[in-house]
Amino acid sequence: MITIVYWRLIRPEKHMYDELRRQGVPGEPFIPIIGQLPQLNRARENNGTLAYLFSLSEKYGNYFLFSFGPLMRIMISEPDMIADVVGRSHVHDYVKPD
Repeated sequence: MITIVYWRLIRPEKHMYDELRRQGVPGEPFIPIIGQLPQLNRARENNGTLAYLFSLSEKYGNYFLFSFGPLMRIMISEPDMIADVVGRSHVHDYVKPD
């Protein structure tokens, strides 16, 4: 059972984490299964989820790795990078209003 959990949940996410870190993407440490859920839950209880994510942005810059439980995510807050991810044809859907 432990082997299946490792092979299905942990190994692919750890591989992705290691590859992105090798390429210079900063982020929170890899914690199997739970990731940053304890920190996110603590922030949510204090109505501070956005403040927590903002603090990570201040710590790591415009893009960084973190995880919701066993799933790695990359947070991007740089408009040009977001445009590259979603495609230039949709870039105006995500413009901050004046």
